[in-house]
Amino acid sequence: MFLFNVSGAFALDAILRADASVNTAHASSNYGALSNLYVGNGNTTFLQFDLTTLPAGTLSSQVSHATLIVFVNRVNVAGSVSVAPVTASWGEYSVTSAVAPTAGSSISNFPVSVAGQFVSVDVTNQVQAWLNTPASNNGFALTSAAADVLFDSKENDETGHAPRLDITLVNQGPQGIQGVQGIQGIPGIAGPQGATGLAGPIGPQGLPGIQGPTGPAGAIGAPGPQGPPVNFQGAWSNATTYSTGDAVFYNGSSFISLANSNLNNQPGTSPAQWSLLAQQGAVGATGAVGATGLPGPLGLTGATGATGPAGPVGATGTTGATGPQGPVGLTGAAGPIGPAGATGATGATGAQGPPVTFKGTWNSSTVYAIGDAIFENGTSYIALSANQGIDPATDVLGSGGTWAVLAQKGATGATGAAGATGPQGAIGLTGAVGAAGPAGPAGSTGATGATGAKGAQGPPVTFKGTWSSSTTYIIGDAVFESGTSYIALVTNANVDPATDVSGSGGVWAVLARGSSSTVSVGTTTTGASGTSAVVTNSGTSSAAVLNFTIPQGPAGATGPIGATGATGPAGPAGANGSGVNAITFAMEFVNPGPPAVAGTTFFLSPLAASNSVSTGSNGVIASATESNFSVMPVACTMSALNVGINNYNAPASDTTTITIYKNQAATAMTCSGTTNGNSAVCRDTTHVFSVAAGDRITIAFVETNINPYNKVTVALVCQ
Repeated sequence: MFLFNVSGAFALDAILRADASVNTAHASSNYGALSNLYVGNGNTTFLQFDLTTLPAGTLSSQVSHATLIVFVNRVNVAGSVSVAPVTASWGEYSVTSAVAPTAGSSISNFPVSVAGQFVSVDVTNQVQAWLNTPASNNGFALTSAAADVLFDSKENDETGHAPRLDITLVNQGPQGIQGVQGIQGIPGIAGPQGATGLAGPIGPQGLPGIQGPTGPAGAIGAPGPQGPPVNFQGAWSNATTYSTGDAVFYNGSSFISLANSNLNNQPGTSPAQWSLLAQQGAVGATGAVGATGLPGPLGLTGATGATGPAGPVGATGTTGATGPQGPVGLTGAAGPIGPAGATGATGATGAQGPPVTFKGTWNSSTVYAIGDAIFENGTSYIALSANQGIDPATDVLGSGGTWAVLAQKGATGATGAAGATGPQGAIGLTGAVGAAGPAGPAGSTGATGATGAKGAQGPPVTFKGTWSSSTTYIIGDAVFESGTSYIALVTNANVDPATDVSGSGGVWAVLARGSSSTVSVGTTTTGASGTSAVVTNSGTSSAAVLNFTIPQGPAGATGPIGATGATGPAGPAGANGSGVNAITFAMEFVNPGPPAVAGTTFFLSPLAASNSVSTGSNGVIASATESNFSVMPVACTMSALNVGINNYNAPASDTTTITIYKNQAATAMTCSGTTNGNSAVCRDTTHVFSVAAGDRITIAFVETNINPYNKVTVALVCQ
């Protein structure tokens, strides 16, 4: 509450308790949480101010002036707005057109023609009436038969000009006439100094003076200047000179510089130079260990060694008596080493996802935003859109598109070691080759390792591809070099990640270790015919020992018996893939409205999130501004376009068309939806096309009617 006193007059603002709009075209919808208040074209705005915050005992006769002030956010059609008292109570988050209270007779009107300015109206008599009968204060209703305008609400955090009720109070009672000053008497002869008398009692408090008249209301001040932009400079250093708006990290909290030439002033103890930006939060509970990734593909089997030449035929001996069947003979000598298997192809690099905020175990009562990550039944998921009460596992198994798998639950632990081999029997005469014996039973499964502690939440990661000495990287940028991924801890250029991490520079940190890990082959076991191949790791994540169980294939034709070749060495491990299976782009925006022209095509980035399309920066794709395209981080196939459209105000028939552009040229992937006071969806999974890493992707938007208020959501999938 603002209070101002001049010569006994008090000017103050009553507190705005509630503001909301209702729309006759959407009679059951509540718009109490919107950032704008709509008047005209079927819309009515309700405002209610709390007069109990006035000084206790305030009388209606002490209100010398009351002014209602609103800020014009947008003018679709200029005209006059009427102000009237509301006749019944209403709720900000429950009022709809169907249950809206009625308004009394109009008490005033004011014209609205220009956006971006304050307008005011005298409501003195109505405020005095409410003070005489407090129960009748149900607020104001703003209506218009001709205009179509928007005012700021108290939820508007962009321009931030909520409606105000300015009240001026004065004290009561007439001022008496100043008396005539009496004639100065003749001074008497000074008498002797008397003894000091006792102190008399304090006299009663005199009556207050008469209150002067109220001065005219001052002009409304201009909006304050825009604050400086915030530039995050990393951890605070006493050797760095900071400017106004620079933000730093110190002792777990963030601070913003209040002055230029800010050198060696410690945040937290220098209030003239620094202000707290974000307080350090409490230590979060230890999260569960992420699920183990799926094993890589099995390398190709080496070719069978060549059959050795047959030995010379010995002389035929005399036929002896038939002896008993001897035991199975020993295995022949190993054949030559077969060639190494071919190296598997490198997988495509995945796209950079949204900043990830880990929210712990999924809870049906929690509202999740885009990029929120949760844990459920051993698997981690990431939210693709804002949602509540949608089970991630159920959504992913279906086709909702609300959640996506972030880290799949790991495979079952490694199979235990095989039982010990029995002793070798005595060597008998070489007999016929016996049938293969059954496979021995599998050993018991080893115990599960202890769960490790969850690491601290890192900064949002932006993948920048292969490291380049000519690129400037900022905090959170991730790069790939020689099989290993690194993340930037500070802004830097031409600092080699591998060299920095091996030293003590602190500029880069390892994000995912690649070529420094080792992989070796442990055991190879033949599984039953018709089963799936299994690969287990009996080593560690940095020194893997892979054990293979390969199913027995169907029996082939019997060939000539040759000497058994020696077992060939394991082929080299295939190169690491990117780990990315698919990329999903998600964006939303509001159509531009007048003065834009119907049929005009606008171009946006598939990662854009804007309240409204800009007719300046989004009107021409050839301008190639950062706001009308995104760069593909990997090669993939654009496989699905999904579009949702909602006509949330000013209903009228309007067809919205979304088309995908690659490198500033239109593709065949497109879809359209028509709305008229309702919602519509469309999708295109037919016109798929390939993209390469570095290609520019743009969303093109066009509509047939510019007047309806439409919100558009686009999801684009590349696999």
